Amino acid sequence: QNASSGTSFSGTTGGVYHVIVSNVCGSDSDTVTVTRFIPAQIRLGPDTFFCQGNPLTIAPLQPHSGTYTWSDNSNGNSIVAGAPGLFWIHLTDSNGCKSGDSINVQMFITPVFGLGPDIGICQDSSITLRVSPVQPGWSYQWQDGSQQPTLTVNQIGLFFVDVSNLCGTVSDTVRVTRYIPVAIGLGPDTTVCIEPGFSVFPLGNNQGGFTWSTGSTASSIVVRAPGIYWLQFSDSNGCRSRDSIVISAIPLPTPDLGPDMEVCEDTAMLVYLIHDYPFTWSTGETTDTIKVKQSGVYSLSIATECGPRKDEIKVDLNTGSRKAFYPNSFTPNGDNLNETFFPVGDYESGRIKIFDRWGKLVFESLNTTLAWDGKIAQMEAPEGVYAFQFYYIDCDKKERVRSGSVTLFR
Repeated sequence: QNASSGTSFSGTTGGVYHVIVSNVCGSDSDTVTVTRFIPAQIRLGPDTFFCQGNPLTIAPLQPHSGTYTWSDNSNGNSIVAGAPGLFWIHLTDSNGCKSGDSINVQMFITPVFGLGPDIGICQDSSITLRVSPVQPGWSYQWQDGSQQPTLTVNQIGLFFVDVSNLCGTVSDTVRVTRYIPVAIGLGPDTTVCIEPGFSVFPLGNNQGGFTWSTGSTASSIVVRAPGIYWLQFSDSNGCRSRDSIVISAIPLPTPDLGPDMEVCEDTAMLVYLIHDYPFTWSTGETTDTIKVKQSGVYSLSIATECGPRKDEIKVDLNTGSRKAFYPNSFTPNGDNLNETFFPVGDYESGRIKIFDRWGKLVFESLNTTLAWDGKIAQMEAPEGVYAFQFYYIDCDKKERVRSGSVTLFR
């Protein structure tokens, strides 16, 4: 009917089809009616789940005649899902028409969790109770009505939580008690010998962690200065306690014999006049003063409850004063003999003043390198007797003065 001339014809719709066959001897025709079958629409329903231990039976929502082929190649009217996954079915009906469907199946388990063992908390502290593990799809209900997987408590008592999902509800309970902290004690404030060091340690046998005000984490510390020292102690439960102690130093004398000295005498005296504690000189004497008869190092030892306190001094005895020679005359006449006047000797430094017979200062030298050349204001001084004062540093580092006279000749 479509004017095609092939030996076959493909029809895609239902209806009445005819064909005419001809040859040299004549023609003949035939007619056929084609009916389109509507395949059965098989359905497994929406994706679903089952709880572990309760396998799910999967079957078509509406049974159909024909042949079933499942994803496990079985041909029954249903299959059992004991594990999660994607399941499908193919239906071949009595007309040979095919249809299919699939369903995704998840497996849930009844919540399995724990709050842990009973636990204690320290005074003035809190603890967070936790559901563990935490899984998607779980809901929580604590006894106070809160609905989070954690609960922070600062009181003692019995605490429980209900954990639910599509497979059921499971409960757990935990008891919270209060730890009694270990009381740490450093003893009463004290006054001690602070040198060479004083050990501070807690009373009793305490096992735990130590943190001192000095930064030390040892079980004891050695202090070498007065002050306030504290200890924070953490016991085996993590509870903390704290104590402090005031350390004062016993006031001790500090002997001071002064700096080393050089004495321009045959003897010298060393003196110590403080009598708070008994003392002994290195000579064995226990008097306030001792006489030094020879050069050397002398020491003083004071006996205290904290041990001896000592000082020493080096004494250098000179057998006499610095010596100087004073010429009684000089002749500044240009013959290069005895032209100037200045005392000579073993003094360290000196200066001189020259006076005429009326007491007028006519010359002054401020150091040992400038001697008097017999001139006054650049003019030759007249012959005669002149007085002098010689200032010099003696062996005891003190300035001394000697006076005399000198005669000027030309």
